[in-house]
Amino acid sequence: RNLIIAVIIGALIFFLLPAGNGLTEQGVRLLAVFIPTIYLWMTVGGSWASWASISAGVLLSAYEGSAAFTGIWGSVFVAVLIPFFMIATVLDESGALEWLVKWMISRKFIHGRPTLFTIMFTLAMILVSIFTVPIVVAVMFFKILGQICRSMGYTREDSFYRAHGMLVAWVSQTCDGCLIWGRAYILSMVTVVVGFGFTNFDTTSYLKIGLIYLALFTVASLLIVKLWIRPDTSKFVNFDDAAIRQELKENPMSKRAKIAFGGMLGLVANSKFYSPLISSAQRLPNGNTLITEGCYMRMFEVTPDKEVVWEFIAPFKNMREMVYRAYRYPYDYVPQVEKPVETPVKRLDCHDFRVPGASDSEIREMTEVEGTLGYNFKIDACVTDGQV
Repeated sequence: RNLIIAVIIGALIFFLLPAGNGLTEQGVRLLAVFIPTIYLWMTVGGSWASWASISAGVLLSAYEGSAAFTGIWGSVFVAVLIPFFMIATVLDESGALEWLVKWMISRKFIHGRPTLFTIMFTLAMILVSIFTVPIVVAVMFFKILGQICRSMGYTREDSFYRAHGMLVAWVSQTCDGCLIWGRAYILSMVTVVVGFGFTNFDTTSYLKIGLIYLALFTVASLLIVKLWIRPDTSKFVNFDDAAIRQELKENPMSKRAKIAFGGMLGLVANSKFYSPLISSAQRLPNGNTLITEGCYMRMFEVTPDKEVVWEFIAPFKNMREMVYRAYRYPYDYVPQVEKPVETPVKRLDCHDFRVPGASDSEIREMTEVEGTLGYNFKIDACVTDGQV
């Protein structure tokens, strides 16, 4: 039944959702794959649903190249959506996330301190929310909360259980709206906002605002629980954190869970050097390689021993900007010009790349011409069908 519902949702999006406001026809096909996939992840599971998502994307030509990610959605983060959810599912199914939560709430400094327990319980919730979706967070934390409350003698009717249950509901949903990892609807929303003319707004701007809001909301939630709800903590003396630590010692994290964590960390680490479109690599006469990481405006030169000789990050203020590609030209490329004398300079700030004593890089005067796009309008150096 859930599969039929997912197919119907995908068909409705594919045939009825019009392109516009920053969303291209290829973006519609991508939505027709991702939204039903998210529904299947929430209702059925992640393993075969992820495989079906990739297959459907190929059949609908939603993955015609890496431009489908940055060009349509306005962000390269969507390129890791499917592997993100694949690894998140494994983290959940392998018990790795539950093991991590129990480790955090069983530290020795929590013993006999209910307030610290509440804080660590909430921080664990935020950490787990980075890796998975709110429904998984809610189910997992209500399960752990129930186990802990029963061990202390609390029931579901007691204020201790209800207060922490409200924290689960509040914080998990807030994390879902503030964190961008693996959340396609946030990325699409950012693209729509940009389509309305707010060209300086991007995923980085959203994340900055989201993290500030999440921090303030978390503090406010903890204060409400502590100062207003004031749950009964008289039975917290029965909380046996040592027993939980012993349980974790006797049942360490499985190999499957460690592999899942390694995969997630690898996904994050690899994103530090990744560009799904444009970019280039040029082998130099001295054996080094000049690499352009176009989507992140980074150019750097590495030796055969993988040592970074120098790097330069284009000083664009708008993180939506990109660099198409860069080339190293030898001095004899323009024979009419006399070869200059090279003078060593100390390492420069990669973001500004200003030589000491040079003039500033600020724009002092700009003339607007009617009918032109303007300096701050985003124009990619390469385009696909349907893009301008």
